[in-house]
Amino acid sequence: MEQAIKARIPIRIKNVENPTGEGTIIFPDSISRKGEETPTYPPRHIRLRSQDPLLRERLKRPTAVTIKNNIVVLNIHSNRKSLSHGFLANIFSVLDQWRLTVDLISTSEVHVSMALHSEDREQNLKDAIEELRKCGTVDVIRDLTILSLVGKQMKHMIGIAGRMFTVLAESKVNIEMISQGNFPTIFPFFTPLAIGMANNGMIATGASEINISCVVRETDAIRAMNILHTKLFIYQDSP
Repeated sequence: MEQAIKARIPIRIKNVENPTGEGTIIFPDSISRKGEETPTYPPRHIRLRSQDPLLRERLKRPTAVTIKNNIVVLNIHSNRKSLSHGFLANIFSVLDQWRLTVDLISTSEVHVSMALHSEDREQNLKDAIEELRKCGTVDVIRDLTILSLVGKQMKHMIGIAGRMFTVLAESKVNIEMISQGNFPTIFPFFTPLAIGMANNGMIATGASEINISCVVRETDAIRAMNILHTKLFIYQDSP
């Protein structure tokens, strides 16, 4: 596949469980741009040369909805015995000591919320929690799932975060934590929905442009995924 990428040849990825399906095509960019080697739609010169319906320019919309189960969220509130930078440094030092990887994180001067995969190094997680209690109070919430809406250049899909969380709110899916990659602000609006999310969970920014993630109860995960797929993929006709 590396040779096809270097030769700028489109690659079609097929599902082994559905070999007759159309699959997904990854297109080379007509002009190489740092951090954007794959365009959000087929380049014009490729569309003009092919009759393949998959090569027609599409509306900007997410690509997939994914879930990751067995998530635990740690909420750590500083005991104010150290400066704010010392508080964060101590937390990350503990995570490094016990070799724990954080999936999502939200920080403020005296508060940190982290989502971790609870099945990995369970004993290490328990030991780390005891160590973190030296930094302040630690609340542990288990049986959670990371729900992610994935798509190329998500930050250019205006209003997609609002639609995602509105759909979840209308379906009574409670949000524990939110992470949006590379947006100036998480919500380009300030509504009762956003206020409620800020009160009930943590709003975080990340470093990715390809997903919006939130943490929900594991019991709501499959329902939430199906709801987003139905509302944002099947019935969503606007870009």
